[in-house]
Formats: sequence, C-alpha cells, structure tokens
Amino acid sequence: MPAKARPARGRPLLSRDRIVDTALELLHGLPLKELTMRRLAQALNTTPAALYGYFRSQEELFAEVATRVVRGIDLGAVEAADDWQGRLRAWARAVRARQLEFASTVAMAQISPH
Repeated sequence: MPAKARPARGRPLLSRDRIVDTALELLHGLPLKELTMRRLAQALNTTPAALYGYFRSQEELFAEVATRVVRGIDLGAVEAADDWQGRLRAWARAVRARQLEFASTVAMAQISPH
C-alpha cells in the first residue's frame, strides 16, 4: 500500500503523484541515464531516502512514470477515423507524438517491461 503524503519539516508535501510529475519535468531536459533518485530528490528538496518511502526502487518509479506517459496518449483522433487503416494511422501518430514528447520512456520500457 503506497504511503500517504506527509509533511517533512516545513517542506511541501511529498506524494507519489508529485514525485512522478517532477520526474516527468526533469525528463524534458535530461536523458534517462541522468535521472537518479538523488537528482530527483534535489528537485523535490528532499532526500533520496524519502523517495524510497513512496517507491521501493528506481525501477518501480520508472514503471509509474512510463504508465503515466502511456495514459497521456490522446486517442481522440482514433475514434474519429472512418476505417481500420485510418484508426491504425491515427493510433500510431498519437503514440509517436507522445513518445517524442517523452523519449526516455522507451528506455524505461526496456529496463522494466511492465
């Protein structure tokens, strides 16, 4: 069961969502190999140990980040397509657009195939 958000001596509350959001923000400017728990903790003004209270491992965090990216794929154009080829093209474009936005998620999927 995930830990609930809790205050940390005057710092903003941490939560799984806030940690994942910050990881996604960092991935806009960093390659995946540079996203460490230490760097993420610095961005959140906390310690790496605090992050491990929310995620058992870096791989678990990466799986959550990848899931968030996949859930953000806009499939609106797929529904509007008339035939299966059009739907397939619309799906591929939507997936590709999201992958280009978060290129590191492909590497995350290779680390953990969840």
